[in-house]
Amino acid sequence: MAETTAPKGLGFLTQKAGPLPLWGWLAIGGGLWWYFEKQKTSTTAGATTQVTDPAGNVCTALDPATGFCPGTPQDQAAQLALGSPSNNTADTGATDTSGADDSGSAGGGPSPVAPPVTVPPVSTTGPVSPVTAPPATTAANPKWAYPAPSGLQAYDVAKTGYRLSWNAVKGPQGQVPASYTIATYSSSGALVDQFDTQAGNTNTAEYGKGGGGLKAGTYHTNVWANGGPQAPNHATVTVTLKG
Repeated sequence: MAETTAPKGLGFLTQKAGPLPLWGWLAIGGGLWWYFEKQKTSTTAGATTQVTDPAGNVCTALDPATGFCPGTPQDQAAQLALGSPSNNTADTGATDTSGADDSGSAGGGPSPVAPPVTVPPVSTTGPVSPVTAPPATTAANPKWAYPAPSGLQAYDVAKTGYRLSWNAVKGPQGQVPASYTIATYSSSGALVDQFDTQAGNTNTAEYGKGGGGLKAGTYHTNVWANGGPQAPNHATVTVTLKG
């Protein structure tokens, strides 16, 4: 029986194992290992985690200050509301494509998407000032009277009459008169006309009773406010009509 001697060095690679020598099987195995490693590396490099903000924009990372994808209109609006507009307009992976199909993974399926981030509403109002109670007002004096109107003057003087104007008056607690009384007297002191204005009116015309006109002569007109508990003071103006 012949003695079998093992080949020296790497000569054993020439031995056959099935239809191929050992070196053929090793080459095939190495090639398969290289192929799968390359595929694994390509898949790892191509996979990118993406997130979707509350507005539906897709990007690689949300702006921590606003909760939206950087550079989107929603992110810029939130930055303005916060008082620090973002200048980050570089390419951050943000795309304003609400609902767009994302198939960036090597296997053709959608990349994992983080759940929407809820951003609390941004308050633009400042702190509310403490409410202070209004100062207590003293009881109105039941014996007060309206002061005399200031600024009483006659203007647009014509042959048979003239116009009057004065400043509005108020009571001690801001009371407003119900009306003003106009009383006109002749140079002898006789009352020739008297009437009340409408509430709030601080100008009127004096042309005698019923507007029939005044005769030539000198007249004085008193004006006072109505509605106070005590008789009011009056202002006086003197006018001369030449007829």
